[in-house]
Amino acid sequence: MRTHLLSFLLPAAAALAQTPPNLVALTLLGNQIWEGTHNPCAQIGLCAAPGLTSTFQFLWQGGIAYDARSNATWASDGSTIVSTNPSTCAIVCAPQNCPRTPGADVCGLDVYDQGNQLWIIDSAAVITRVSNDCNLTFAQSHLIAPLGAHTPTGISVDEARGLVFYSAVDFASGTGDGRIYIAPLTNPGAWFGFWNVVDCFSTANHRITGLAVDGGNPAIFWTDGRNTYRATFTYTGTPGPGSVVITAGTCCMMQNPGGDPFIDLGIRWGAATSTGGPCANGACLPCPNIHVLRNAPLVGTNLQLGLDFAQFGVPYWCVMNLGSCQTTGPSFPPLCGPLLVPISASLFANGFGMQVGGGGCNASITLIQPLPAPPPSLVGLPMASQFVGLCPTGGSSMSNCLSWVLQ
Repeated sequence: MRTHLLSFLLPAAAALAQTPPNLVALTLLGNQIWEGTHNPCAQIGLCAAPGLTSTFQFLWQGGIAYDARSNATWASDGSTIVSTNPSTCAIVCAPQNCPRTPGADVCGLDVYDQGNQLWIIDSAAVITRVSNDCNLTFAQSHLIAPLGAHTPTGISVDEARGLVFYSAVDFASGTGDGRIYIAPLTNPGAWFGFWNVVDCFSTANHRITGLAVDGGNPAIFWTDGRNTYRATFTYTGTPGPGSVVITAGTCCMMQNPGGDPFIDLGIRWGAATSTGGPCANGACLPCPNIHVLRNAPLVGTNLQLGLDFAQFGVPYWCVMNLGSCQTTGPSFPPLCGPLLVPISASLFANGFGMQVGGGGCNASITLIQPLPAPPPSLVGLPMASQFVGLCPTGGSSMSNCLSWVLQ
């Protein structure tokens, strides 16, 4: 069966605190990957992205995006792109030429989770979509409707509402005349409106060098190179293409490290963390039973709950609840080990799933868990999930427990 997760969680959600997202940024001079928070205003980490160089001149050159599937960060200096561990900058995908319009500069990056694609916006006002893997295989491109004197500086996708946001600046203007454009996901180049960005101290127009959208709350984080800003927005989808109203909000001053300007911004939610290990009893085989998330847990999308190296022919359920995995939990027949998912009235199970693979411990299972469009109070809440299998001839099989955050 498929359980609509959020309807089960609403009564219990108010008791838990939301986890705010971290921000990631790429700097112009040192090609440093910065990680920090907007509330409170704080730096968490800083490391140099390997294989990138800088012109030391142009604030539109480069981009950054966080990939929740691999817990990696894509970063580009305008021509070269690399994927790294966001905390250590260890290479995940080696530096290579970044797909874009010939002769143009990369101006921003984002990951489109539902399509498992990396989106690249460039200085020729073209959006290029490629596979979100080390091959960066071309999928599609979109020419953006004319932006006049403005050069793109960033891109971000709101998958819950089906919107694409991109920032642009008139670098010949005294103020920068920064804008955030809004387009439908179905036709990303056809923007239908824009907002002139303002800082927290005046109503004067301002420069914007990158942005990242928190679709669940909903909010837009953006940067002028020195500071980070958080604005809120509302969307009315009918009559199409709809309208977006953006409201200026809070500021964090001088976030950039050592005066090195931010050239793009991304959101990093906490990656899934594992607790405990597999077990089996009775007629069940001692399989590895590795539980993973196959995509990011974005509200308004379908979450893919994965189980790999499981016993073929055994029915499995995925038990889920609000909260993080526990290090100990109840164990009762016929379970082979403790249930590490928190036990409360909001506990529920999703199953069965289609198995693929051969016999023995070579089966893989993917359960689809719909995450309907949220009330904002659910975004940032911790969740826990664990697979349980019951062998037809007796015995049980269990996986590790995963803790993750609704995004």
